[in-house]
Order: sequence, then C-alpha cells, then structure tokens
Amino acid sequence: MLMLEIYAGAVDRSFDFQVDESVNTGDAIVTFSNMIAKKCGMKAGSDASGMALYDPSGKKELDKACSLKDNGVVNGTRLILA
Repeated sequence: MLMLEIYAGAVDRSFDFQVDESVNTGDAIVTFSNMIAKKCGMKAGSDASGMALYDPSGKKELDKACSLKDNGVVNGTRLILA
C-alpha cells in the first residue's frame, strides 16, 4: 500500500490517498477525481479521459496503461492531478 498526496489544481487543494501500488494509473485517476469531487461537494463523473497524473519530482506525466509502481511511484510521493 502507498500513501500518496494528490494535488488537485482545479480546486487548489491537496488530498491524501492510500492505494495499492499495483493499481493501474488510469484507474487511479478515475478514483482520485471522483473522490476529490465528492469531498468538494461536486458531482462525480466517470469520464476522466482528459485527466492525467504528473510527478513533479520526476518532471513527467505518468503512463495511464502502467501501474503506479511501474511508473516509479513510491510511498509518500506527491502527484498532481490535472
């Protein structure tokens, strides 16, 4: 399990998430965006196709087809959801 900090620029807030390292990054994006929407009192949607996760320390966009682990995400990583 990984503890991650996800910064959502759309709401200018950070959120802590606990997630399995083997989860597909594309699936994680959908989960993160839906949970953030709910926490902010917004309608959660299922279409996150235009969203991405960025690793500011590695200065890269994560590959949606790979797991978080395969993208080099480790416990305590801060990611940007955009």
